[in-house]
Amino acid sequence: MITDLNGRILGHTNREYVGQYLQDEISKSIFTGETKIRILQENRGLIDVVTPVYANKKHIAWARVSLSEERITHELELIGRNGIAYTAIALIIGVLFA
Repeated sequence: MITDLNGRILGHTNREYVGQYLQDEISKSIFTGETKIRILQENRGLIDVVTPVYANKKHIAWARVSLSEERITHELELIGRNGIAYTAIALIIGVLFA
């Protein structure tokens, strides 16, 4: 997500959140402390990172990325299954043309 300096969500993977303000304590902690890349949460299966966004050397917004180990594992499994399926199809087509 991308937020302005007041906590208003400017961009999010879920469009329903755009225009709303951050409410939870972890999100509000973005606006306290230093203006630098920080890890907001890091626990088993989740990492939540925030970084300042600059324009003309002026801090204008925050970018926040959350990565879930479960989601990444699911995506990698899907890529693996698709890779095996595409390889099998290519082999079958190759044998038919041979």
